[in-house]
Amino acid sequence: MRIMVKTNNIRKFLTILFFIGICWKLLHHRPAAQPDPLIIREQDTHPKDNNQNVIQQPGKLSYQYKADDDIPNKIPPINGPTTHSSELMSMAYNRLSIQQKKEYIRQKNSLQTVINPHLLPKSASHDKFDLVIVVQSHRRHRYLDTLMKSLQKARGIGKKVLLVISHDYLQDEMRDVVEKVQFCPVIQIFFPYSTQLFPDVFPGTDPRDCKRDTPKRLAIAKGCLNAHSPDQFGHYREADYTMTKHHWWWKINFVFDKLSILDGYQGLVLLLEEDHYVAPDFLTIIKLLNEKRQSAYPTCDFIGLGSYNRHGSFSKLKDKARIADYVAWASNLNNMGMAMNRVTFEKIKRCNNHFCQFDDYNWDWTIQSIGRNCLNQPLTILTMQVPHVFHVGECTGLHHKASCKIEDTITSIERSLSANMDYLFPQKISVATPHKEIRRYPAVSKPNGYGGWGDSRDHKLCKSYIKVR
Repeated sequence: MRIMVKTNNIRKFLTILFFIGICWKLLHHRPAAQPDPLIIREQDTHPKDNNQNVIQQPGKLSYQYKADDDIPNKIPPINGPTTHSSELMSMAYNRLSIQQKKEYIRQKNSLQTVINPHLLPKSASHDKFDLVIVVQSHRRHRYLDTLMKSLQKARGIGKKVLLVISHDYLQDEMRDVVEKVQFCPVIQIFFPYSTQLFPDVFPGTDPRDCKRDTPKRLAIAKGCLNAHSPDQFGHYREADYTMTKHHWWWKINFVFDKLSILDGYQGLVLLLEEDHYVAPDFLTIIKLLNEKRQSAYPTCDFIGLGSYNRHGSFSKLKDKARIADYVAWASNLNNMGMAMNRVTFEKIKRCNNHFCQFDDYNWDWTIQSIGRNCLNQPLTILTMQVPHVFHVGECTGLHHKASCKIEDTITSIERSLSANMDYLFPQKISVATPHKEIRRYPAVSKPNGYGGWGDSRDHKLCKSYIKVR
């Protein structure tokens, strides 16, 4: 009997402790931490092995989108509230944490600070700039420095030209190169979804993503995050390859729709990359091409500084030095040194869904596909036969030569330009092709794209860059 009484007392005591514990938990409960604004993760309830590695469960994905099944554009509004931190703005990039880098980029894209503001045109009209030059940069500061030096040598560069540098990597050497520019006003913008900012989660490479060559059936069995989204060739995304297309489309949309200094701007935007080199007469060429386009080819979509013809003796090409072609825009020929205006941008922008879903990680092949698959007519370009822009990035990058020296390539271009000054700065240009209507599409070996862009997450993030009016 005494044992039973003691047992009952123990049970009552434990019951009281249980209720006290619940009350304590309720009184001291704190709200769960807010999830990352880009994605929502489920609570990590996966079983783990002895090394604390997640054991994937077939058919169970731990990645989910928000309720609207989309990734919203998280770039802050241009005129929205911002907390400016002078300390953050002045810190070396290599001292910033990932969260500080994200905040730095948010503030920079909102502030849109102009370097060399004293060089801005005094006019407040929409045509205060004759040209806007946009450079897409990554982390090759030696190339960017060379491009800046070639721009500085261009005749007329200090007159009504705005330079926009679009970065996808925070590197102190890149910042030093840009801040040394003194020949025109400069604005820096920063791609906010780079692999540097998201090193182990989409849009970077999540360790739970499928490996590139994993067969789809095996990927589904393993339960890796993007098992159901390989490209048309059965390969899974590689973040480093997708970044260039993401950055290109974000940059174009930001410049035309979100850069406040260009509100109402109807002029040309010249697209360059960090590993380009311009001839000293490139501004003259753009002016002549644009005049010819306006007078004779008003429906032309792009004007171009030239194709990938190798630099050499202009004297051998003297008959072509002042001649342009009006042709269908072709990715492998016309993706370097091309300029467009707002009319062309709006035309391409209407094909946002196609651009973001076309299975090709190359932005240029995607643009070419827009003509056939969205616009139902070829995009066109008025471009010089002899190049006035050159590609020097042959030694590094995604596609590069095994053995070459940057200095040798640059020296070769500079010698060529110096030896052929008589063929630069033409007074007028003529067009070799008499027809003014282009109907034939450029030839392409893979009309459905080269792959690398099958992941539905890439599609949704890409679509979020567009500004809905």
